[in-house]
Amino acid sequence: MKGKTCSWRDIRRINHILENAGRLKGEMAALTNCVDRTTLRGWKRVMEVLAVLDIQHDFGHVASSHADEIARHAPKECWPEWVESCEKNKWTVAQLRIFRSIFQPKRPTLSP
Repeated sequence: MKGKTCSWRDIRRINHILENAGRLKGEMAALTNCVDRTTLRGWKRVMEVLAVLDIQHDFGHVASSHADEIARHAPKECWPEWVESCEKNKWTVAQLRIFRSIFQPKRPTLSP
């Protein structure tokens, strides 16, 4: 089953609940009761991208799924330019993966 993409408003609400988990125990339980650790890690990655970019507005095109893909695969110092490119070129997540694999330098491998 494919998950539903969270809106930026949802991500900000989730961030608020996670940051205030001690005070918002009921909301925290409701939020985390039906999700697995992978989902929580994904939310935290998206929130890291938001924190680095210091974004207070909604994007026209870039969604939280774009931010998750960028956070998982691009170096942190490159996040702003990847988000800007996504917004400017209106890439889908699949297109983002293709462009990222083409333009991002390959990680060094261990050679025998």
